[in-house]
Amino acid sequence: MIDHAKYAKEYIKCGFQVYASQGTADALGEAGKSFTIMRSNYWYQIGGFNITPFECHHDVECYGFIIRHEDFGTLLFATDTAYIKNNFKGLNLSHILIESNYSEAIVNGYLEQGIIDKARIERVFKTHMEIGTTAEFIKANKTNSLDSVLLLHLSEGNANPEGFQQTIQEVVGDGVVVRIADKNVTYSLDICPF
Repeated sequence: MIDHAKYAKEYIKCGFQVYASQGTADALGEAGKSFTIMRSNYWYQIGGFNITPFECHHDVECYGFIIRHEDFGTLLFATDTAYIKNNFKGLNLSHILIESNYSEAIVNGYLEQGIIDKARIERVFKTHMEIGTTAEFIKANKTNSLDSVLLLHLSEGNANPEGFQQTIQEVVGDGVVVRIADKNVTYSLDICPF
């Protein structure tokens, strides 16, 4: 849990309003009392953003978010989850920012070679999204409104960024921009690129 909210206390000290799930607030003890608690499937208005948290499937309480804003449409953000049970096709998502942590084929190859221990792999399988699961989720939620997909939280050793990008590009077609997240790059999500 701590890696999910690593800098929350510092944000509060700087005067930022911090929003979190009850589980996150509880895990941070006294510091958590300064949070505004968000509940899954409730709608929140924060400035010009409409935000709805939804449950993700990880080893601690973790939310994904549907975020709406007039400048970029409807965005889905989900990371630190093995899968997403909800279907959001009716929301006509403009942007999907989603975890694609590992390839089961790569991980199984490492396991057969004895490079990775089985306990670590079992945790990854239960708590992070595999490229095939990511592709199926995007396929189930893709509409003509989709402008971009940004793949997040790729494992350094268990992922194939170029291969993942190609897999998702095949799912969404040529009219949708597919990228791999890079901490040194800023991505524009505007509806109108001009």
